[in-house]
Amino acid sequence: MNEEIAEVKLVRLAPNQDVGVEATDLLAAQVAHILNTDEGLPEGMRRPSHLPPETSQGVLSFTMGWCRDHSAEFYAIVLPDGVVAGAITLSHIDLANRQARSGFFLATPYQERGYETRALSLLFDLCRSRGMLRVSSRVPEADTVIRRAWQDCGIPLEIDPNQITAVLI
Repeated sequence: MNEEIAEVKLVRLAPNQDVGVEATDLLAAQVAHILNTDEGLPEGMRRPSHLPPETSQGVLSFTMGWCRDHSAEFYAIVLPDGVVAGAITLSHIDLANRQARSGFFLATPYQERGYETRALSLLFDLCRSRGMLRVSSRVPEADTVIRRAWQDCGIPLEIDPNQITAVLI
């Protein structure tokens, strides 16, 4: 992985923000733009063309509710130039059992360039700092790109046909 290309930071947008209201709105607007325009996103994630375009407030409202309902946190994946490349979530956070689930998406131009692995690595570091031992995700066997991103993090994994679990030691 090319560290120069893959450098990113995670900026929490929900349920609490890591940055001020104005910066949060700008980041959410970029997420909305990806959802509205990226034809490479899976159906169901991409905003249907027959609906009004997603807005920054729509993104924030949805993610706030989703985070509340799923004991979750939503992070923008931000490149050094301030461009949002995608988003990553930590959900079903269970501190008592020291585990959580994760999912993410990247805009098509940023896929398979190391950003997936770097974002996951940062999320795993965050989980370790909170004492979590396991983070899992539904990743079908056929999704070799995402599976490779998890493997490229260089940590122990438990892999089955539909799920990957990172074992954080």
